[in-house]
Amino acid sequence: MSITSDEVNYLVYRYLLESGFSHSTFAFQHETAIHRVEVKGSAVRPGALISLLQKGLQYLEVETHIQQNGAEKRCVAPFTLLGPHECQIVPVEYEEEFDERPGKRPVKRDEQPRRDRRDDRKGSSKRNDKRSRKESIPTDELVESAGRKVDYANHDDGAPPDAEMDVDAPTGAVARQFSPSEIRVLTGHTSEVFVCSWNPRELLLATGSGDGTARIWDVSDPASGDSTPAPILLSHSTRNGESKDVTTLDWNPEGTCLATGSYDGLARVWRKDGEIKFIMRKHQGPIFSLKWSKNGELILSGSVDKTAIVWDAKTGEARQQFQFHSAPTLDVDWRDDSTFATCSTDKQIYVCQLGSLEPLRQYSGHEHEVNAIKWDPSGTYLASCSDDRTAKIWSPDQDEMVWEFSGHEKEIYTMRWSPSTADNRLLLATASFDGRVRIWNVQTGTCLFVLEGHTEAVYSVSFSPNARYLASGSFDQHVKIWSMRDGSLLKTYHGDGGVFEVGWNSTGDRVAACYSDSKASRSVVVLMTGLRD
Repeated sequence: MSITSDEVNYLVYRYLLESGFSHSTFAFQHETAIHRVEVKGSAVRPGALISLLQKGLQYLEVETHIQQNGAEKRCVAPFTLLGPHECQIVPVEYEEEFDERPGKRPVKRDEQPRRDRRDDRKGSSKRNDKRSRKESIPTDELVESAGRKVDYANHDDGAPPDAEMDVDAPTGAVARQFSPSEIRVLTGHTSEVFVCSWNPRELLLATGSGDGTARIWDVSDPASGDSTPAPILLSHSTRNGESKDVTTLDWNPEGTCLATGSYDGLARVWRKDGEIKFIMRKHQGPIFSLKWSKNGELILSGSVDKTAIVWDAKTGEARQQFQFHSAPTLDVDWRDDSTFATCSTDKQIYVCQLGSLEPLRQYSGHEHEVNAIKWDPSGTYLASCSDDRTAKIWSPDQDEMVWEFSGHEKEIYTMRWSPSTADNRLLLATASFDGRVRIWNVQTGTCLFVLEGHTEAVYSVSFSPNARYLASGSFDQHVKIWSMRDGSLLKTYHGDGGVFEVGWNSTGDRVAACYSDSKASRSVVVLMTGLRD
């Protein structure tokens, strides 16, 4: 076994890069000339330095506590990376009365406080990478936002003073549960399922999981319950046999090909029969977002390596790599067939165009990392949401924001535009860790409804194709269907785990939900809504 200084330097460099310490990363890279070292970055697992330190610490702990007879000392003193360790051995006669987990103080088991609520999902899921979907950055100093069009800070409910909210809307009414005949469970994944995407032309559902696979399910069979059709398995194992989380996926407009992005930094394109078409290799870190262009000729991807890449969908070759951000790229979205936007933990948003070496626009104003961006169906407005608890609306015709939407009490993780409708009403749904969903009228800048009912973070929302209904999924294990006519709760489903993503199919009669079920027995659920367009 050998360890070189270049290897150690590279691990430190990756730690600084993934943690968002841009200035320290640049200085370290310059002093160590690490960019000249022949290391394949995609082969080094993100978080490698911390992982190695943890394993080394575990080895030292075992080495310290193993006795000559092979038995392990029952030590309750903490074992830390830097501090000295002094064993505190539990007497044999009291072993049953004490918490014997390493690092815990001796507390009698009957004195252990009961957990009245779940762990903060902000820390346990978002920061752990869906899920996280990003690397955190220090935020000791918040930048004062400039050019705000709306200030709701002085209103108790956080809504605009002229909000069109229907105070009589029965948002707290008891909704009907989905019946067993309306529930279809898809089993097979062996870990949590992070993402799902409906084929735009057929009843095919693609799912991506932490088990290193994507799967394509044929759900055209009307069977319900726990009957599981055999899915097409798309393995994301690397050359050395390791599997990486599938973090994002998207169908092309024709529904003939599926693109997937994973934690190994590779993007892959598959035919709908499961045959791999090609693998796209250029990113140097996990891919968090991936989208087909509207004409299906290009694929756009964003990565923790701070870049976005436009790929040729026919050949898999990289057309152009965009390196404007100074921290991990969290989301990307096409405006048209050549223009797109990117956002990052560096708080910035860029509007870019294929063939241009400089961004068309740079939007600044968020005071914390920007989690998601979405163009409205016409490409007129760009919406963004952030850990600063606001959503903002931007126009490609100006540098200043059009609207700022405030009111959420915690971070806004995601959002969705309503589809185009006959009445031309343009709505935006924002989902927050405060357990609420807010519906905004973008033409007037007002809040129409506050959808209350979830008790934990809401990770996903999805409008039905006719924009009459909204599905929401939360870590309270519930999927809820809401009416966009009056904000009322129509139907609800209680699953086995937190919900990472929900999505309507193209005809509006089915909703898919991805679960973080630890047993993985019910990790994907398809709900027949009975609300066909």
